[in-house]
This record gives sequence, structure tokens and C-alpha cells, in this order.
Amino acid sequence: MIHFGTRKHFSPLSSSLLLNARLHFFLILFLILPLVACSLWGQAVQKKDLTAADYPLWGTLSLEKISPDQNWISYTMTYQNNVDTLFVRNAVSLKTFSFVAIEHSLFTKKNVFVCQNNEGLQITDLNTGKQQYMPSINQFDYSAPADLLLLTINLPRDKKRLILQTPNGKVVKKIADVTDFSLSPNQQHLIYGTIIKGRHTVILLNLKDTAKQKLIPSNVEDVSFGFTWHKDGKTVAFVTRSTEITKTALFYYTLENDKLYHLDLAILSNFSKNTFIPADFTFKISISDDMQKVFFTTKNNNPLTENRNTSNVEIWNSNDKSLFVEREKDGPSSTVPSVGIWLPFSDMATELTTSELPKLMLSGNQQYALLFNPKDYEPQFVIKPGPSDIYIVNLKTFEKQLFLKKHSAHFLELIPSPTGNYISYFKDGHWWVYTIADNTHRNITAGMNVKFTPEDLSYSIAAKNSNAGWSLGDKEMLLYDEFDLWAIKPDGTSFRRLTHGRELKIKYRLANIPGRQPYIFIYDALKLDSFDLEKELILHGQGDDGKTGYFKWNKDSGEKTISFNESYIDQLTYTSEKQNLFYREQKFDLSPQLMVLKKDSNPICIFQSNPQQKKYHWGRSELIDYQNATGIKMKGVLRYPANYDAKKKYPMIVHVYQRQYDQHHKYVNPTLYMEDEDNDTLWSTQGYFVLLPDIIVEYDTLGYSALDCVLAAVKEVLAKEIINPEKIGLMGHSFGGYETSFIITQTNLFAAAIASASSTDLTSFYFTLAKNFSYPNMYRFANGQWKITQTPFEDPEIYWRNSPITYANKVNTPLLLWTGKEDYNIDPHQTMEFYFALRSLRKKCIMLLYPDEGHGISKPINQKDMTHRIQQWFAYYLKDDLSAEWITQGVK
Repeated sequence: MIHFGTRKHFSPLSSSLLLNARLHFFLILFLILPLVACSLWGQAVQKKDLTAADYPLWGTLSLEKISPDQNWISYTMTYQNNVDTLFVRNAVSLKTFSFVAIEHSLFTKKNVFVCQNNEGLQITDLNTGKQQYMPSINQFDYSAPADLLLLTINLPRDKKRLILQTPNGKVVKKIADVTDFSLSPNQQHLIYGTIIKGRHTVILLNLKDTAKQKLIPSNVEDVSFGFTWHKDGKTVAFVTRSTEITKTALFYYTLENDKLYHLDLAILSNFSKNTFIPADFTFKISISDDMQKVFFTTKNNNPLTENRNTSNVEIWNSNDKSLFVEREKDGPSSTVPSVGIWLPFSDMATELTTSELPKLMLSGNQQYALLFNPKDYEPQFVIKPGPSDIYIVNLKTFEKQLFLKKHSAHFLELIPSPTGNYISYFKDGHWWVYTIADNTHRNITAGMNVKFTPEDLSYSIAAKNSNAGWSLGDKEMLLYDEFDLWAIKPDGTSFRRLTHGRELKIKYRLANIPGRQPYIFIYDALKLDSFDLEKELILHGQGDDGKTGYFKWNKDSGEKTISFNESYIDQLTYTSEKQNLFYREQKFDLSPQLMVLKKDSNPICIFQSNPQQKKYHWGRSELIDYQNATGIKMKGVLRYPANYDAKKKYPMIVHVYQRQYDQHHKYVNPTLYMEDEDNDTLWSTQGYFVLLPDIIVEYDTLGYSALDCVLAAVKEVLAKEIINPEKIGLMGHSFGGYETSFIITQTNLFAAAIASASSTDLTSFYFTLAKNFSYPNMYRFANGQWKITQTPFEDPEIYWRNSPITYANKVNTPLLLWTGKEDYNIDPHQTMEFYFALRSLRKKCIMLLYPDEGHGISKPINQKDMTHRIQQWFAYYLKDDLSAEWITQGVK
């Protein structure tokens, strides 16, 4: 669902008297939803047609958290007016609590649920149902070992009070005038800044014994901020700042020996005079695993003086390393943040990054740094980041040597191993491993008859997501091929396939760990996980037949099914014990449902979203198989119209982009508020078939590749004799808009088409600016989605041959074009060029330009307008509904 507008905040639903009047429409629905289990879904009811007035009833289900005893699950339902409702449900009794507009929530270890919105905090004892409401709570956290809630309350004059209390409401400690606080990773200690007698100080509190507190000396005239803990909670670093922005100091405190270390940048000769540590959480401090190093970010406060007598002319030099617009966005190089290193035990600090080498990656154990400049070989015109000369620095000796010459430093192509022994990198279609200890490079996949790149690179980089992590101790590197997970020794001497996906045509991937972000960065490096291959792993699987689900893997029995069905299964949630597994399951004709799998039992549904769907006629989905002209087997998704009658022949809309077969089982909420025209539920409930064909784009023939694949897919559907061949529409957005525009220049198969935000003249597109990237669009070609190997100077015919505008005179299909006038992804002039060409040739074409809109439509009023117009366009040409006068006037 497309969300829009400003988020509205409401009180918990359990306090119904506090509900905003805007919730009136949804009140009955919210009261019913907690009671809806899956048994209602199959009941026979008199069905009716879905109308736009019904769309606001639909919401999106998303799993949140699981209680420590694994019996309670929290999940949200989000509706198109941005009303988010959070539910907490018992997996056995189905007892349910509901709350509105929650921003942060958690379970305590004794089944107390705590959640916060902008009005306050709601504390609910799930066992008894007792609730406590606390207004004006600014922030909260929870220590499981101490079973304590940490709450800050806003007070007058921007002051805060910190309260330590048990989840059942017993106050343990109150602390006045708190400026900031942070809970240690092991949740055993609390550090906070406070004001005592008008002076600032920092205090460390033992949460197991709150009477034990330690005043940490610091500059009591300054305010502390930016508390950063060592990963095990053994040390903590923080910054203090006076009223002057440049007067900052860095402190480092060790809990075991109760020592505080102080770094004052102002007295260090190797830092410039105006260097300071910014109070910006984008630039957090980092402590090394061995606790010997503190990494910190600095800025230089050199305000530029404005010369009012100077022209505002923009100077674009042909030899600039970056474009004027990029430099304008990033600011002067002197204001770009740098990273420094502090060795508190030896009282030494220095800058790591410089203007010559501004980017930084750290080895997994933070003993080495990789430094590089992504602009080394600029100006160059491939996908960013471009090649760099990468240097490795020993952080004990600070010796620097060239590590890789002219190599990509993209975070998916250059990755440190977790324990710091190796650096892996992708080059020439293979994975290489650099052993830091002996300074050796090895190609570890050279002896394998396996490709570790996606079959269709589309516009992604070659190594996309193929590095899955490492086994414990960096013993083996884990890689994905098209189907399987492999473990390869870092010296390349042996490798083993851990799964059997190729035989079963199932793509196995390590499942996301609940509560963990899929991408974690340490500066510019991706932090990979370590996996114990002696223990159980959880895998997600996607079958070639459309099935999806989860599997358990171990070294003895391989992969065993948790749940693998003709549906789309995701969001697996569990605790470390894995007794109860919760996940979301959906199909195109089955709204997402919350499932629980208990040990030694079958999965059961404990919540069904959008139960009202059973009242309406709905479509269904199936996979089709076809081949392109070169014999490559491909798949497409075919959506059937709601209330399908096998005796009738229906109009069909073909929606194009690239690979789309994985959308087979995705449920789509009906809505008028769309960023683009991609909503199969709207089309199927209005009596259309919808076809989503897979397209494989071949180098230098991108337009003809799309034409070939689409015609093959349509031919396969037409053979079913369920489609009116005279009433087929074509539509696409962005690259799909390009494909749509090209295809209608080569065939008269389609009765109408819609192309949005599309490129139409590849030569001029090559030389336009992608404003959102501050980079010329030529990067999209050699290594990107457009897949053209030569420049327009080397082979201009390729660009001419694949440009829709070249064949504008052959277009006989009525075409609706639309784009945002502020589209910073695909220049809107590309749409205008095609419109002018078609207009000059007296073709049937209407162009819609939306002011103040970008690559997608964001304003609700424009979203609704766009949705109505594209529906009217296809109704006009595919259903002979001529009631839209704006079309009649525009094409007559």
C-alpha cells in the first residue's frame, strides 16, 4: 500500500474515550479485527463487486515482535489514511489487545507489553489485563536482567526526569535533570548525563543494584552526548560540548578498572584548529572489539564568507572529478566529515581519512583499515562507485600499502571477514580472498564450475548479495549461486555445497535474523554475520514453481521443511528457543495471515487480515511458461479477473518491467493512491486479465529483447482462448515505460498503451543528468539496466536502433504518457520528446505532466487523479467505455 501525508497520532484503542474523531470510520473494523481468526475465510457468503468506496477497508499486515515465553505476538495493520494499529495476540487463547499509532514497543520477560505513541506510554500486563497509562513520556528502554523500565518524562523549560520502575509500576529510582541516557548492550548498566547544582556530570549506574552509582569526572561546564558502548558493555565513550560548537572533547571510560581517558582535539597539533566532533548521530563513535581503539568523526568549522559582488555563475569543467551539482550538494571538501582514531591507553590520536583518501572500511577485528577515494578515476562513466586504488593500513604501525589497484569499493564487492583475518572481493566473475597475515591474494572460486552472479544482472552490480557471510572463525566463506549455499575455504583448497536447491529448483537463502537489520555498516564496510555450521540454520526457499517457505538446515540431514507452500511466506519470527515459529503467509487471492507453527504440530492461522475480502469477487493468479526466440525458458504471472466466467473472453492488460514471476503469490491491497499504475487487484476486480511477463534483456538489443519476450508471453496466453485478442493493453513505468514505448513501435497487437516516466531517445538520455544521483545517465548503460556495451560515439546505431523515438511514425497504438515534472530519476523531457514526435505525426497520444511530482506520484490528490485517468484510458479502448470526454477531446 502507498502511504502518504503526515502521520497522525492517536491514543491507545483500549482507552476509547481518547480516540480522535477521524477514527470513527475505522472503529468498528478495529474492534472486529482482533476477533477474526482464519476460520471465517472459507465460509460461503453472497459476493459483490469491489468498488472504490470499499478500498479504505483494506490494511497491510506486518509482524513485529514475539514475547520471551513465545506465546504472544505483536503485529500491525496499516491503512491508507496512515492509521497504524498495533495488536498483541495470544497464540493459544487468541486474547488480543490493540493500540493506535505506536512508535516503539517491547515485551518484558514477564509478559508485560510496553508501547509508546506521541501522547504517552501504555503498560499492559498481558496476564491480568491491567493497564497503566503514563502521559508525557519522551523516551523509554528496558533492561531484561534487572527487569526495569527506564523512562524519561518531559518537564517545563526543556528539562527531563529519568524514572526507573518495574513493569508493574513500582518506582525504584527517580533522577532529575537528565540530559541523555544510554543502556549498555548487556543491559546491566545505565550511563546518563545530568545536571547537579547547575553543573553537568556523567553518572554510571548498576541496574542490578541501583544504589551503586559512579560519578565519572568530566568537564562539568559542558553537556555530554553521544554515549557509545563497547559491544560487550565493558567500556563506554562519550562527547562533551560547550556552548561553542567547536569546543568538544572525547571521553573513554573503562568499567573494570574505573579509569577515564580524555581527548581534547584543540591541543593536538595534528588536527586543524577548528576541528570538532559533531553532535550528529550519523557520525557515531565506534569502539574496537579489543577496546584499544576509539574511532570518531570530525568536522572542520570553516564558515565560508559570502562575496555579494560575485556572480552566481556555475562553472562546469570537463576535467572535474565530480559534477558541479554533486559538489554543491556535498558542500566544500573542507566541510566533509573525517574519521579519526584514538588510542586512549597510549595517548595518541590521528586522522585516518583525508581529502585524498576520504572513505574508510575497517577489518572485522578493527586491526586494519582500508582507505580509498571513489573519485580516483573520475571522470568515468560506469555505474557508481567507480574503480578506486585501495590501500590497507596497519592500525598498530600505521604502515600503508596499496591493496588493490583500480578496483570497485562497492560494499557488496569488497567485504571484510567478521573476525578480521581476510578481505573478500569480487573480480572478473570470481570471488577472491586476501589473507592479511601473509599478504596473499587467492581466487577461491576459479576451480568451481559454478557462477556466483545472478543470471540476469538487470541494473544491479555483478556481485549482488552473493556473499552470505562466513562460518565461525572465518573458516569458510559462504556464497550463493543461483540456487544453493556453498562453503569455501579461504585458501580455495576445498569447497562444499550445503543445500540441494539445484536438483529441486529451489533457491535457498539464509533467512533474516529476527530483529536484525539486513544491512549493518561500519563506516563504508558491510558487516557480515558469522554462522555456526555445527548448529541449525534457518533458510528461506523460493521454488521455480512459485512455492515459498522456510527450512531448517543442519550438517547431517541437510534442509528440512518448516513450511513450504503454494503461497508467499515471509517475516519468520522466533526466539532463540524456536519452540513457536510465527510467520506471514499470503496468496494473490488470500490476504496475508499470521501463522504459528508449534513444535510437533501443523501450522495454524491465528489472525486473518482483511476478512471483508470474502464478501467480494476476487481474482486469482497462476504461473505460465513460455520461451523467447533464443529458446530460454521463462515464466510469467497471469492474474484472472474477479468472478471469472470461462464462457467469456476478457480484455487483458500486460504490465512490463523485467523479472516479475516472484510476484505470483503477492497480495495487493486495492487503493486509488498509487505511486504508479502497478496494482493488479484494481485491474482484476474491474474485469481484466493481467499478465506480468518475465523479460530477459540482452546486451545491445534491449528494445527487441523486451518485444520478443512480451510477444511470446502474450502468444502463450492467447492460446488459452480466454482473451479477446482485439482488447489487449500494454503498460509500464520507468524502464517498463521505455519497454512499452518501444514495443508499440514494432507491433500493432495492443489496442492501447500507457508509458510513464520513460526514456524514449537513448542518445539524448545518455547525455542527460540523473539529478537524484548528481551523475550523468550514461552510467546506466554499460553496467546498468540499459545494457549497451558501446558509447554513442563508438556505435551510434545501437542507440538509434533501440530508441522508441526512431520509430514514432510506426506507432498506431493510442498512447497515454505521464510523468512528474520534477522527476530526478528519468528526465521528464524524455516523455516530452516522444509526445512531440507523436503529436507532429498526428498520432493518438495524450501526455499528463504532474507539477511538483517526481519519479512516482506522491501527492494524494495527484495519485487519485492518475489512477482515475489510467482506468478511464483502458476502459475507453479495451471496454469501449467512451464516457471519458477528456480522452475523446484529446484524440479525435
